[in-house]
Amino acid sequence: MIQRNNITKYKSLEAVIFEYNDNFFIFEKCQQGVHRFTEQLPSDFCELSKKLNTTCSPEEMGQAIIEALRRFDLKQTPFPQFDTSARNKCIKKWFSARGISEWEKNQRVVDVIESLVDDAYYIRPYDNNNHHPWIGPEGMPEIKLPRSANIIDIGSNVLRAFKMATFNPQVGTP
Repeated sequence: MIQRNNITKYKSLEAVIFEYNDNFFIFEKCQQGVHRFTEQLPSDFCELSKKLNTTCSPEEMGQAIIEALRRFDLKQTPFPQFDTSARNKCIKKWFSARGISEWEKNQRVVDVIESLVDDAYYIRPYDNNNHHPWIGPEGMPEIKLPRSANIIDIGSNVLRAFKMATFNPQVGTP
C-alpha cells in the first residue's frame, strides 16, 4: 500500500459508507490538503469506491470496505480544502441529490476505521441529529473487530451498524 505521502506515519485507514435512496455508497477517504508532516491529519472522502444496493450480502459489503480501506489516501479530494461549494457540488453529483440539505436529511452513515496501532477495525454508526444537533458518531455504540476478521464478519457488522445509525428526526425512517 503506497499512499500519496511517504512522510506520514499512518495510524489508521478510513472508509465511510452512506445509505441513501436504497443504496450504500462506499467512499475512499484521504488526508485533507497537501501534507508534508509525519502526523496523520484529519480525513475527508475523496472518491466513490463502490455503490451497492441495500440488499447486498455481507460478503459484498465486506469486500467493498476492504477495497476502500486499501485505497486510503491514494488520491486527493477532487475539491479544494475548505471550498464548501465545490465539495457540495461533488456530493450532489455522487449521490444524484437535489441539494445538500435533502441529502443530509435522507441518509444514514457508518464509518470504518482500521487502526494500525490497535490492530483492530472500529465500525461506528452515526447519529443524524437525534442525540446531538449534528451528524456524527458521538454517543453511538461502537463495534470493534480484530484486524484478522474476515470480509463476511466485517460486512455483517457494517450492516448491523446501519441498523443502529439514525435518520434525521425530520424524516424518520424513509
